[in-house]
This record gives sequence, C-alpha cells and structure tokens, in this order.
Amino acid sequence: MRFSSSSERTIWHGPRSITAMVGCLLIGAISPLRGQQAEVDYPASPDGSWSVELLLREPNIVTPTALAVDGEGRIFVIECHTHFRPDDYQGPPADRILRLVDSDQDGNIDHVSTFFEGTSATMGLLAERSGSLLVATRGELFRLRDTDDDGVADQRTQLATLETKGNYPHNGLSGLAVDATGHILVGFGENLGETYTLTGADGGQVTGGGEGGNIFRLRPDGSHIERWATGFWNPFQLAVDEFGRVFAVDNDPDWRPPCRLLHVVRDGDYGYRFALGRRGTHPFTTWFGDRPDRLGMIAGTGEAPSGMVVYRGGGLAPADEGALLVTSWGLHTLERYRLIRQGASFSSQAEIRIKGDEDYRPVGIDIDPTGAIIVSDWVKRSYPLHGHGRVWRHRSVESSPRPATDDSWATLRDSNHRLRLEQTIDRLATTADSVETLKTWSLDTGLASWRRALILTGLHRAGELDESLIEAVITQGDSEDLCVLIAPFAADLGISLGALEAVYQASPLSTDGYDAEVEAEWIRWLASSADIPQLVSLLETADPFLRQALISSIARVATTSQQCEPQADQPESTRIALASVLARRDDPAARLAIPALLKDASPSVRWVTLRWITESGLTEFRELVQGELRRESLTPGHFEAVLATLEQLDGRSGAAFEGGQLSLLESIIKGRNDEPGSVVALALRHLGRAARRDRVEQVPPGLDLETLRFLLNHESTDVRLEAIRAMAGWHTGDEARQTLMVISTDEQQPESVRREALMSIQDINALMLLATGGSSLQDDAIRSLRGRELTEEQKDVLREATVPALASAARDRLLGEANDGRPLDKDTSAWLDWIQAGEVGDAERGERWFFHSNLARCAACHAVDGRGAAIGPELSVIGEMGRARLLESLIDPSREMAPRYTPWLVETVDGAIKAGLLETERGELQYYVDSNGQSFTVDFDDVVSRVASPHSIMPDDLLGSLTRDEIADLLAYLESLK
Repeated sequence: MRFSSSSERTIWHGPRSITAMVGCLLIGAISPLRGQQAEVDYPASPDGSWSVELLLREPNIVTPTALAVDGEGRIFVIECHTHFRPDDYQGPPADRILRLVDSDQDGNIDHVSTFFEGTSATMGLLAERSGSLLVATRGELFRLRDTDDDGVADQRTQLATLETKGNYPHNGLSGLAVDATGHILVGFGENLGETYTLTGADGGQVTGGGEGGNIFRLRPDGSHIERWATGFWNPFQLAVDEFGRVFAVDNDPDWRPPCRLLHVVRDGDYGYRFALGRRGTHPFTTWFGDRPDRLGMIAGTGEAPSGMVVYRGGGLAPADEGALLVTSWGLHTLERYRLIRQGASFSSQAEIRIKGDEDYRPVGIDIDPTGAIIVSDWVKRSYPLHGHGRVWRHRSVESSPRPATDDSWATLRDSNHRLRLEQTIDRLATTADSVETLKTWSLDTGLASWRRALILTGLHRAGELDESLIEAVITQGDSEDLCVLIAPFAADLGISLGALEAVYQASPLSTDGYDAEVEAEWIRWLASSADIPQLVSLLETADPFLRQALISSIARVATTSQQCEPQADQPESTRIALASVLARRDDPAARLAIPALLKDASPSVRWVTLRWITESGLTEFRELVQGELRRESLTPGHFEAVLATLEQLDGRSGAAFEGGQLSLLESIIKGRNDEPGSVVALALRHLGRAARRDRVEQVPPGLDLETLRFLLNHESTDVRLEAIRAMAGWHTGDEARQTLMVISTDEQQPESVRREALMSIQDINALMLLATGGSSLQDDAIRSLRGRELTEEQKDVLREATVPALASAARDRLLGEANDGRPLDKDTSAWLDWIQAGEVGDAERGERWFFHSNLARCAACHAVDGRGAAIGPELSVIGEMGRARLLESLIDPSREMAPRYTPWLVETVDGAIKAGLLETERGELQYYVDSNGQSFTVDFDDVVSRVASPHSIMPDDLLGSLTRDEIADLLAYLESLK
C-alpha cells in the first residue's frame, strides 16, 4: 500500500467505460505507483441502461466514505483513516478530504489533492451553493472554504460541537442536507444511549440520551439549533427534494429489520427508543408506524443504506428523474425509489439500478453537472481499514453530457443540475430586472414544477418572495407540490393558516378537497393557538402523516395543557390523539390528566398513557398501573404494556425487559403473584409468542408439559384454551397427543375446549374415528382431515358416513368432489355475489376457520388480539376495511402491500432462490418466513442478491380449500374485528 505525504498524487487511469450489456468483465491496468494492479469486477446495470465507469481506485484512493460534487464538477470525497484503524496501519494519522478534478474535461480524473485533513470518524459531506463544504464528523459540524482557490481549504467555521461519552464512529453526527429555507439538517445516530449535549455556534444547546437517533436543524451560521425529528436508529444520510421534502435512510436495530427509507417531517417521531432496548422488540418501540403518534416508512431498503440523492440531472433514464437513489453497502447495490403518493406521504419499492459482487460496497453518492452519478466504494466488507477504494461514474448509455453555457437564462431553462441551477438563480436574484423575470418564470406552467420550485426557493433566499406571489402560486392551481413548498415561506412572512386556506378554497386545487400533504404541511408551519378547535375537529383522520401534523401542532401551539384534554363524548380516535398531545407536552398540568386517561374506555388511550408513563419514568402512577392487571377487558397488547411499564417503574431497564420477559411471564403462569385467570391466560399466550420471537429452541419454562397439564384443570376456560394451544404448539410426544385426544372426547369439558383440543390433533386414525362415529364434533373432525393424505379406503368410509348438513360440503371438498361454481378470476363483485347466494356467515365459526391449521391457516402469519403469528399485519381491527376490501385482500393479496410486508427474493451462493418476508436478524443470520408460514435462515455471507418481490407471500389460492359457507364464515369473522 502506498500513501503520499504530499498534497498531490499521480493518477492511475483504468479503462474508461463498460456497460452492463457486456456483463461483468475482469480488467487490469498498470499503476505508475505500484505496478500491476489487481483485477476489478465491475458492477453492472441489470437492464443495461446505465454505463459503469471506474474513475479512481486504490492506491490513489483508499476506504472512501461520503462524497460530494460541487457546481464545477469537482469531486470531494472523505478518505477514511480512523475507522477502524488496525494496530499496524501505516496510513496517515487522520482522515482526509480529497479533491478530484478533471482539469481538461476529457472525462478522466487527472488531478487528486488533499483538500483538508486532520479529523477522525469523518462521516458527512455536502457541497453548498456558495462553493463551501459542510463536514460532519462523529462529534462536530463545520464548514470549509477555499478562499484563494488553490485547492486547499484555508477557512474553517465551527457550527456545532457534540459532547458525549459515546465514541462509536458511525452512530454520532453523520448525514447532511440543506432544507428549502436554507437551514442545515444533520443526522445523529442512537449514540449507544449515552447522554449528550449538542452546542451550536451561538451557544444554544440540545440535550438528550436514550431517545434513539435524531435529526437536528440549525441556521446556516450554526445558530438556533433544535431537534427536528426523532425515533431513528441511525439516520445516516439525508436528502431534500426541490419541494422541500426531507428524506432519510435509517439503519435498523439489532432484531428489527428492515432498514428504512423515511419521509421526515417537522416534529416527526419514527418510533425507536434506545432506552427501551437495542433489539427494537420492546412493546413501546415502534418501527413501522403502527402505533399512535408514530410514523412509518416509505419502503424497506437494502442492508446498510449509506448514501442518498434526489436525482435530477438529465443524465440517466427518464424514469430516474425525481427518484431517490440509495446506496446499499450491505447488498452491493444502488437502488432506485420512485415515489407513489399515499395521502400526506409516499410509498415505494426498491428497484436495482446497479448490482455488484462482494467487493462492491457503495457508500457516498452525488450528481455531477453533466447529470452523471458519482459513487464512492469501500470495496471490502471489513470495517477495519484495508487499503482498498474506488470511485465510479454512472450515466445513461443513450445520453451524452450536455455542454455547459455561460448564459444564465439558458442554464435556468435547460440545465437539470440542481446545484448549478441554485447558483444561477442566486446570481440572477441580485438585480431588480432579473428578479421580476424570475417571478414571471415561477408562474410559467410551461416550465416543470420542480424547476419553478427552485426559482421560488431562490427568491425566498434573496428576500424577494412576497405574499402576493405566494397567493399567485396557489391561485394558479396547477401544482400541489408547489403548495407544499411554500408552507415555511408563508410562515416566515407571517401569513396565517386561515388566510392561506381561503386562497386555496378559491383555487382550482380545491375541487377535490384538500390535498392531504398540503394540509399537513400548512398545519405544521402555520397553525396557531387560535386554530386549535379546527385542528381538534380534524383528529379523526385516518392519514397518519396528517394526524401527526395535527398532534404535534396542537402540542406546540397550545397555551395550556387544559386545552388538550380529551372529553368523554369525543370519538375514540380524537381521544387517542389528544392523549398523544398531552404526552408530547408532558408538563405538570398535562400529568394531572393521567388518572382519567387510565380510566378511559379505549384500550388505545390507556396504551398511549402507559407509554407516556414509561418514557417519562412517572413512578407516582405505579399503583394505578398495577391496577390495570385487574381490568376485566384486558387486551394482550395492553397486558404487555402494563408489564413493561411496571418493570420500568421498578427500575429495570427496557433492555432488561426485552431480555427478561420469559421469566416474568413464567412467574405469572405458575401463580407466584396470585394473578386472576385472565392474566394467566394472557401470560400463556404471550410467553409462546415471545419465545418464538426470541428463537428459543427448547420448551420455555412455564410451557412445560407438567405445568400445562395442571392448567387444564384451571377454573378459567380461557386458561384451559391457552394451555391446549401451548401444548399443541410446543409438545409433539405421545403424552401430549393422548392428553389432547382425551380432552376432545370429554363431554364434561366445555365444547369450546373440546373443539380446541380436536383442532390440535394430527393423528389421522383418531380424526377418522371422530369424523365417522357420530361425535358432536364430527364436522370439526372432517375439517381437520383436510389437507391430509387419505387412503382410498379412508375416503370410501367418509363417503358412506352420515354427516351433518354443515359438514357435507366440507366432506366433498376434502374428497376433491366439490363443484360449487365459484368465480375463476379475481373479480371482487362476482365473488361477493357468489358468497351472498350461500348461507349467512357465522363469525364464531369463522374464528375457528381463521385459526385452524388445516383450513384458512390465517394464524400461521397473522395475529388477532395477540393470538397467532406476528409475521403479517395484526388484524384486530381489520373489519374497519369493509367487506369488499377484505374479500379483495383474500382473492388478490398482491394488489396492495404495505412497505413493511414486501417479500424478498433471496438468491444464495448455491443457486437457490427463495421468497419470504424478512422477519428478524441475529448477527450474520437473516430469518425469513415463506408463503406456508415456515421459517428459513440465510447466512448474510451467502446472499448473492436480494430484490423486492411484487408478489405477496400470502397464497393466491388461499380460499381454494374452503367451502362457500366457510368463506362466508371467515368474512363474517374478519368483519367483526373492529
């Protein structure tokens, strides 16, 4: 390995370009520094639309991380020499920022120099319009300038400094972006939960510790620092689009994949709490936005997302314009995310644009003035420094670089390079005549809305954006995106929410009512205390991002907490939201409402209150929390929340609760605290789920056969039912089978207990006896035989048996003799008509079919009230979807999938390809679940590729094994879940 002590380096030139159409070729070249170079496997563009060019490689650059390109096309890249540094490392003592220049514009890097050096754990880099560079290390944020244009930074301005005991290199300060108002945004990882103080240039401070990762916001001069959003694991890179939307890529906690692509909004809370355990499995840690006042993701990303840009450059494929491009260090990919509007936010799915082998580890990414993508490559999987590094360039194989022009107006009209456009607008905005022309262009519908957005932003920067122009943008009514953009500008001008809404109502945009994102952004930026009654009236919205805007705004602008207290006559959704408002405020006046909130009829209101008590450590409410265990209507989710809260109030950490749930639940099951039967039943249910989640291979204490047999005599029917389910799930021996058989035929037992035992019997001969012997459970026995391999003799016995009318169709379907005229396609209306022609569905029977291991098998992936598997969506309130949408999800499950439940096609080194949901990760192992609810494990080192699948793991022919009446029953049960 060679390291130069001078500021300049001789450059190795490799072959200029290779496209994916000729595959991955092995190439070699002679370096003037070290002789023969190792061969390089080029990454490839899967569809052949992007070229792949190697600009620079080791020894001329080693272990590069973040990267930025300025308006002149100069590339700045962090060369890491401190993360992690082996004992025998011979490189420089500190990190460097290299400056890569193509001085003769021939497409080759011909000059590399050290622009800056001397920092450690250097993580973030951003080129500013002014020509300066923003730099984030783990512990500081500063600006570099080259005032004499000699290629070396000669001015450093400190913007923020972090004080903390945390010292892991890449979970401190990192990703950088500048928002539409010119404020700097910087990401901050979970910091291993250590307390910290972040101090801005004006002495302002933000303190914290244990809350998880954050995004901070500060003015360009480093003043007025504030926490902008929270609840991340590690928001390692940020990006802002032309309309002011902020995006982040967030790495995942230990046991809670996937990594997330996030739409970041003011005061957004994305659910993770390091203080509640780093696994991410604590009941109050939310990774998917499925709890009150928590936001979810746009999409899951590839492993270790490290860089991101909003692509606008004209140098790639048309479909790439406006998309987010993300580097995945762990999956060796560059991924595209095209945004799909979903209410006040977005959804998306990963599309692989570049795929490499094990030695392609993309990190930083930016866009050069020609529209090409520049990517830094760490090369090796090793975190310790290893002496390898590359820089790649990608552009469309069908495009050629646009020549630059000195004509500012031509640049503004034709260039797609955002930084160059912003610099051009800044120059034009210095003269009065040009300002008037810019205002005219900002309303020109012949220009793309994103280009007009940059003009409006530049006018605001220059202090030339006034209320009349904002009103004109809205009145023109051709772009909701521009209405999103102008929200903070209107706030700076002191325009009220009501005034802007009046203009909107008179515009063409109001024809279909408010756009949800526009409404949410205007509320975040413009709401005042006078608007609280209006905001409260909107809290019933089902849109999570609009709801968050309402909750956070009410909490911020309310003059007293009494304004925010829920009232008994308000809808449940409103009470839940107002409880969240009080939790955000968390002042003494707000805490006075806690006793009443714990008595609310809504489990969700009580759950939010328990989360509040836990996160704030409000020990004065312990007795009230303990009383929740005696509540008659205790739900599984509320039960777990109560236990977690009590543990926290008793001084045991969230991490201890994550790791100690099994022993806690065992003590409840074995009666050490004399808990009521309802609590014992919930403990049985939850212990099994927790053990599966924790990958416990042995039967957990508390579910041993002796304990379960004892509980079969419990006075509570609920306890007996849960004991049977646990016995069936954890014990396969003869003693357990015989016990279940005895219970199924014991007429002294309640029928529900007998049915549950029968559903657990796997022995075909035992089921045949029950199916043909005139048992009162004959129909259940016939159904339990479905899916089993029967002999012809057994089939003949079933044909001759007298069975109840209810079971006749089930028998016919079991024997393959059913012809019920069901629709053959996925026409929801036709299916509804066909079902309607049969018997009216029975929800009680439908519940049995839902949990039956041989019928619908829904519980193999889904849970209701904590019963079932936690693989697919929890369905406790699925009935709110309505009958038609429920049926649609059953007959066409791939039509609509939430980002959280996107399956992956995983190819391994042995050539096998499997489809499944990524359930969890443990070290180097990834655990997936396939369409049969079966787990399979993949070693991370064995993964060749992992791409998102458009097909749900939920079987397309899910209803194929059910009779018409069973389908009607299942629908009736799902409809009842509200």
